[in-house]
Amino acid sequence: MSTSKYVLLIIISCMSIIVRAQDSTRKQSTVIGKVSLETGRVIKKEFIDIYKSEGGGGIFIEYWPIEVKIVNILDAATKLNYSGVRLGTGTFFSTTAFIDYSEVEGFLNFIEMLNEVVKNTPKNYTEYVYNLNDLRLVAYQKTASKKNPNPYWAFSFTIEGKSYDVELKILNELKNAISKNINLMVHNK
Repeated sequence: MSTSKYVLLIIISCMSIIVRAQDSTRKQSTVIGKVSLETGRVIKKEFIDIYKSEGGGGIFIEYWPIEVKIVNILDAATKLNYSGVRLGTGTFFSTTAFIDYSEVEGFLNFIEMLNEVVKNTPKNYTEYVYNLNDLRLVAYQKTASKKNPNPYWAFSFTIEGKSYDVELKILNELKNAISKNINLMVHNK
């Protein structure tokens, strides 16, 4: 291997270590996140891939790719199960949010509501916000500009204090993938 390939390999390895270190020190606000980082527990984590978008350029905005996984966690000692959704985006999907099982229905309903919201154009600037423990989803009306003479709806989600633009089409695909695979979540009743 050439020197430049070794350097690239070292850089990628360092980035991976930094991302893992940041993830393990991040304050967890979801049940899944807290359980997965508790010390003194033996847990089994299962990640099931259910969706991945390509990302790319939209009409006015560049979009990051998104990956979605069902997460099932088993506490080996208590035999308790915890489930939810892991949403990843950014470089190497290094920015992640967990949606606890108890939050999934509300998240899906909000995306469904957005499909009705976009059918109308309010007179004044309007936004809809849905907050979860680890994620914030926002729909807002962009005002007319030289690039786009008509007002239009834009969508973004915030994870770890960073905002990512997303198309409603992708949100609907994400909603459909979660709805279709919700039966893969193993949780205590």
